[in-house]
Amino acid sequence: MSATDGLDAADGTASVDDGGAENAEGAPNQDGVEALIRLLCDHENGAPVLQERLKQCHNSCKDVVGFLRKRALLEEDYGRQLAKMVKEFGGKESPKIYGREGSWTAGWTAFGAIHATVAQHHLELATALTELAEDVNTLSKDTERNRKQLRDDVRYQWKQVEDAVGVLEKSKQKYEASTHDWERTSQSSRIAQQAQGHGHSYGGHGTASAWDMAEISPMSLQKLQKNESGARSRATLANEAYRQQLFVTNGKRRDYYELHLPRLIRLLVDSIQKADDGLLRHLQGYVALYERCLMNEAMSTAPPSGQKTQPGMADVLGRVDLDGDLDAYVAVHLAEGRRVAKGDIALSPSPGPSFIDVDGTGAGLVAAAAIGSGAPGAFDATAVPMGNGNASRQYAGLDLITIADRDGEPVPVIVAALIQAIEAQGLAREGIYRVSGNSAHTARLLRRIDLHGTPPQPALRDEDRAVLTSALKQFFRELPDGLFPRASYRPLMQAMRNDDPQRRLMAVHEIINGLPDAHYGTIQVLFRHLAKVAAQEATNRMSADNLGLIWGPSLLMCSELSPDPAELGHASELVAMVIRHHAAIF
Repeated sequence: MSATDGLDAADGTASVDDGGAENAEGAPNQDGVEALIRLLCDHENGAPVLQERLKQCHNSCKDVVGFLRKRALLEEDYGRQLAKMVKEFGGKESPKIYGREGSWTAGWTAFGAIHATVAQHHLELATALTELAEDVNTLSKDTERNRKQLRDDVRYQWKQVEDAVGVLEKSKQKYEASTHDWERTSQSSRIAQQAQGHGHSYGGHGTASAWDMAEISPMSLQKLQKNESGARSRATLANEAYRQQLFVTNGKRRDYYELHLPRLIRLLVDSIQKADDGLLRHLQGYVALYERCLMNEAMSTAPPSGQKTQPGMADVLGRVDLDGDLDAYVAVHLAEGRRVAKGDIALSPSPGPSFIDVDGTGAGLVAAAAIGSGAPGAFDATAVPMGNGNASRQYAGLDLITIADRDGEPVPVIVAALIQAIEAQGLAREGIYRVSGNSAHTARLLRRIDLHGTPPQPALRDEDRAVLTSALKQFFRELPDGLFPRASYRPLMQAMRNDDPQRRLMAVHEIINGLPDAHYGTIQVLFRHLAKVAAQEATNRMSADNLGLIWGPSLLMCSELSPDPAELGHASELVAMVIRHHAAIF
């Protein structure tokens, strides 16, 4: 059978074995591996073929290492650049904020915090890919080291066979030369004996001439016989040496083909399988890391409705109330100035004649009389409305403790009045507190309360319910120290990180009980009201979690310029937990 036929047969066998290379459990078929090893042992290029394949495995590992390292550099660069961009544009300390406050600043900061989280995910992926690349590089080095060791072992074992064959060839040559010499000396001795037995005869069957036969003496015949005996001895020794070396050579060949070659072939196959399995396993690890990064990025930007640990981008943007920000900004800055008198400027009395008939028709006289008599349209600075003088009911810019000391009440009157009006209109409306009221109407209501005091309940109940809920949220959002004081922010966040729900509730209960009376009383009134809202979740669709997402940013004020993005979720969880357990806390 030719070498080409043998390779074709090998291809055919390999194709059959590949079909049954794995059993029902997915493990490698040992029968198929053994058949492959026997097939390779029957071919003279079996070991070189596997060595070349192992080298290809090593090169594949090197390619994967290069890919993973380049991928890690790209992910690291992307993560660092994104984090740098967030720091420049999205942080509270960023100069791009331009001192802007309100819901826009909170939303923009949260928007940047989400991007910072995404950047962190990519930096973590870069670190994991770098470690994975090192693992594949270790696999590549081990594969190359195994290849070289097995190559040297194959060469050594085959050289033992080649050396034995070389020694055998020399023994054979020596044996053939000794045999030829023995035949030559034996023939010469035989001819000499025949010649001496027949005398100096001519002709006959001898090949020596009469002259040669005449020179053979008894001494020469004895010497020829001695040479023949020596040649025969040397041929016998050479024959024995040749037979012995033939036995040794065949033994080495049998050891090589029956012991060493199958062992080396099996080691080569094992090294190839180990390299292939390891490479595939590491690539599957890469897929898992990449999928996790994409999943974390998706969860950070748009978490599912049932798994919202922190708001997504759409939620953050949905909380931005630009109209409310504008009204609040205008109200704050206009409070620093005075109202403008828009009436006509009155004519001041002059020392000259008061009545002048300019055109001789008397029109000038009538106009002057109208001005002097206080007719409609005359300017009067004292007529500009400046409020009712009840400045003690101002709320803007005052904290809860100051308001309580001024009013003598633990709960601000505006809070109690707004909650009473909202509950009087009913809490079953879908989306209560999620639907914002008209920002202009909300700002107008808060300004009216600041200027004239809290309106009576009938007047408040005539307001739109969304305007009342927006006014209540804006009141707490604009408190200088928040409903939960800044000093309590860090202890509350630490308590919310407790994994034990019971311990977490007890820690929050202790912190709330330690707050000043003004804060404690207002928290108690507000959260009892929110608990009533959550109790009607079936109709208003406002669960404790939904209320937590809406009220969390308005009630807790961080004591730091740049809060941890994860703490936004803790703030919402805190509000939801207090709503659920308000009876136990208060």
